[in-house]
Amino acid sequence: MKYTTAFVVAGLINLGLFLLMSFMVEEQHGKLKKVDSIRLTDFTHLTPREKLKPLQPKQRELPKKPLTPKNPPPMATLQKQTIAPKSPSSLPKITTSVDLPLLANKMEPYLGSFGDALGSSLGTGTDMGGGDLIPIARIPPQYPYSAARRGIEGAVTIVFTVDKDGLVHDPKIIEAHPPGIFDQAALQSIKRWKFKRQGKDISEQRVTQTIDFTLAQ
Repeated sequence: MKYTTAFVVAGLINLGLFLLMSFMVEEQHGKLKKVDSIRLTDFTHLTPREKLKPLQPKQRELPKKPLTPKNPPPMATLQKQTIAPKSPSSLPKITTSVDLPLLANKMEPYLGSFGDALGSSLGTGTDMGGGDLIPIARIPPQYPYSAARRGIEGAVTIVFTVDKDGLVHDPKIIEAHPPGIFDQAALQSIKRWKFKRQGKDISEQRVTQTIDFTLAQ
């Protein structure tokens, strides 16, 4: 009984598949027939295109040269102008004078009789005027530029020591008019002075010297 039922079911399935396949084949065949029924209309043959003529390059016309006049107008000539440089602002002439009196019988400057400077004694404490000093190298001071521009004059008194070789040591300002204007210039100058002795040989000597700063008129 079981086998009979299985055969019947299998037969029905095969029959269904067969019918389905035949239906699909007929449908596909109908589509092909429809396609075959299409007729193509006649088409006209197109004539081949004419051969293209080669393009000829256009010739550019060069711009004509401007006509140069036979007699061109004369060119304007520039005259050279020389400018004389302005003369620099005139500064007052500077002269510095050193207070050195002359020896009576000799035309050589000396410092005169100094004595004990600032009340201090050197060596035995006796008067220092016995040994005359003659300056053999006097370096003039540099006039301060600001003072020269303003027309300021003045004087500086310096005390210093001259050793046995005639060199200056320990210079100090004891008086200055006006103060602070010519001090540095006077000190720098006096440090470069050099002396030689005349008469008594003294190892060291204290000296005072006044340097005047005046402008030439």
